Amino acid sequence: MAKFFLLCCLFCWSSVALASDELIQLIEYIGADYAAAVDQGTIISAGEYGEMQEFSNLILREANENKLTALLPLATELQQLIADKADVQAVGTLTA
Repeated sequence: MAKFFLLCCLFCWSSVALASDELIQLIEYIGADYAAAVDQGTIISAGEYGEMQEFSNLILREANENKLTALLPLATELQQLIADKADVQAVGTLTA
């Protein structure tokens, strides 16, 4: 459900600087690879975790810069989940 909402948000605006398909790819990548970065609140791959941080920051920046108000709370939540090293299921639910 959250992914459907994110997809709808992205397609509603034509002025997105980063193509919406690229944002979708970043969201999907985080959902698919987060388990390789964090396990039970512990970073298991610093490189993967760094990518999660970088990509979630990029998603949030694009949402802010392009005034994607519907995407902002979800992008903020995703960034916070990653910062908190949240459970894989929580990140998966938000990005699925």
